[in-house]
Amino acid sequence: MYKTRTWNKTTIDYHFGQTDDNQEVKQRFNHAIENPTDKQILQVGAALNQLRGHSRFLNAEITVNSTIFADN
Repeated sequence: MYKTRTWNKTTIDYHFGQTDDNQEVKQRFNHAIENPTDKQILQVGAALNQLRGHSRFLNAEITVNSTIFADN
């Protein structure tokens, strides 16, 4: 029914909990690779957590944006 699906971008939002004031902080990366693995996402989250200091890596939200072109 459709002709082709084209990947446009992947966005990854990393969420951290601040240990000193219980605030949540989000760090967004636009235009990530098309299909990051769970291991890659977790490794980047752990590295960011070390750089941030006084925080705790909570989770990551992955959003993939694609376009499907109709077969007209």
